[in-house]
Amino acid sequence: MLVMFAQRLSACVRHGDAVARIGGDEFAIVLNGANEPTILEWVARAIVDAASKPYAIGDRLVVAGASVGTAMRCVEDEQTAGGLFAQADMALYEAKRAGKGQYTPPALGFSA
Repeated sequence: MLVMFAQRLSACVRHGDAVARIGGDEFAIVLNGANEPTILEWVARAIVDAASKPYAIGDRLVVAGASVGTAMRCVEDEQTAGGLFAQADMALYEAKRAGKGQYTPPALGFSA
């Protein structure tokens, strides 16, 4: 199922964007050159929609879902990759608290 989900994630992004499993059932996506919040929202919505379609496993259909946390780096930011990842992780847990199949709108900048 994780392989099928990863394939669905890859179908939601452009060639040159990065999709990686970071552990368990968590994935990270880096959208190269995505400098508009609407791009992140479009991809997040596409992921939630793609994840909610049934998965054929053997003779069964399995239903799952996804919650998505987003973060966006501003050109002016001196934010590290780790800081951006931490911001996206916090946004993911915010989306999970909001209920299944949710995503957070992109947040700009980060302060520790």
